[in-house]
Amino acid sequence: MLSFNFICIFDRFEKQSADYKNMIFPSHIKARLAIEMGVSFGWREYIRENGAKITNDQ
Repeated sequence: MLSFNFICIFDRFEKQSADYKNMIFPSHIKARLAIEMGVSFGWREYIRENGAKITNDQ
């Protein structure tokens, strides 16, 4: 299980190589869960269509 605070580093992550991004979010893992104390903005791209999110959207 991989756990880290990602929302605060979206900009930095987007500047990384495709190989690095695939290492963090391997394409073979289809079921992903994002847990965010803030809003869900930005997570859809990473959790993809089979993923789920738990967020604090108002």
